[in-house]
Amino acid sequence: MSKGFGVKQRQILAEVEKRPLGFYLIELLPEKHTESEYQSLFRAFNNLYRGGHLNAIVYMYGPRQYQFGRVLIYKPGLARPVNRPEIPRGLSVKGVT
Repeated sequence: MSKGFGVKQRQILAEVEKRPLGFYLIELLPEKHTESEYQSLFRAFNNLYRGGHLNAIVYMYGPRQYQFGRVLIYKPGLARPVNRPEIPRGLSVKGVT
């Protein structure tokens, strides 16, 4: 049984401290990433989210049959961001990001 946060979870929490008003989960991945790298980061995010360590919003994009999302993470206790932040160019992954 784990005694604390994993490497990916600590990476996410450090970014939340640096940018409490919001960032996209995919921004934490290298430009050339694999699907398994994304999946492990998403699992870490999901565990933190379910534990109440951060807040998130999923913005949906694309035509209905091909919709995918972007996970915007922000610090707990802060108001939900009113405007959708611009997605940095070049960031993409298949499925929900």
